[in-house]
Amino acid sequence: MNNLNEIIISWQLFYATLATACTAFIGLIFVAFTFKADSIGPAKRSSDLILLERIFGDFIAVIIISFIFLIPKISVLGLSISIFIAAIMRLLFIIKKPISIKINLSVRSSRLSFLGSLGLALTSVFLYLGYNTILYWAVLPILILAISACISAWRLLTKIVE
Repeated sequence: MNNLNEIIISWQLFYATLATACTAFIGLIFVAFTFKADSIGPAKRSSDLILLERIFGDFIAVIIISFIFLIPKISVLGLSISIFIAAIMRLLFIIKKPISIKINLSVRSSRLSFLGSLGLALTSVFLYLGYNTILYWAVLPILILAISACISAWRLLTKIVE
C-alpha cells in the first residue's frame, strides 16, 4: 500500500498541472466559441456543438481522473473503482452520442477518445488486480484523451474561423 501511495504522491504535481491546463483550455474554447456562435448557421452549428461536446467531454474526463489522483491516501479499491466508473461513463458517451444524433461525424475523430477511455478502464482493472506499477502506464491513456481534445479543439477553432 505504501508503494501505491508513493507512486501517487510522486505524480500529484503532474496531475494538478494537467487539471489546471485542461481547465484553462475549456475556458478558452468556451470563450472562442461564444464569440463566433452568432455568425454560425444552424446546420453548421449542430455539427460544431457535437464536436464541442466531445472536446469538453475529453477535457473533463482528464480533469476528473486528475482529481481522483489528487485525493489524499486513496485506497487501491477506491482508486480503481473511481477510474473505472469515469472511463466507462466516457466510453458510453462516445458510443451512444453519434448514434443518437444520427450524424456521421465522429467515427474517425472518436478513435482517440475511445482508445484513451478504454486504456483507463483497463488500467483500473489491472490496478484492482494488484499491479501498482500500472500507474506509470496510466499517464498514456490520460494523455491520449488530452491530445484527442486538443486535436478536436484545433479542428473546431479552424472550422469556426472560416
